[in-house]
Amino acid sequence: MNLNIVVNGKSLQLDQHDQEPVTIASVLRHFDVQKRMVVVEQNGNIIDRSVYEKTPIQGGDQIEIVHFVGGG
Repeated sequence: MNLNIVVNGKSLQLDQHDQEPVTIASVLRHFDVQKRMVVVEQNGNIIDRSVYEKTPIQGGDQIEIVHFVGGG
């Protein structure tokens, strides 16, 4: 089954397996992003890093991934 979401303003279609729900963490893995380097917003709500593995993604969700940039 395919799951259609929007990530940083762009449409994304993910394969959803019955046994494995799509979560914030699985979306980050899809983009090869480390959770300690980003803030994730789901449908306008900032999601705490401690629940990325448990936070399900539904079709039509709007996800924003904001990367931290270091420098000095």
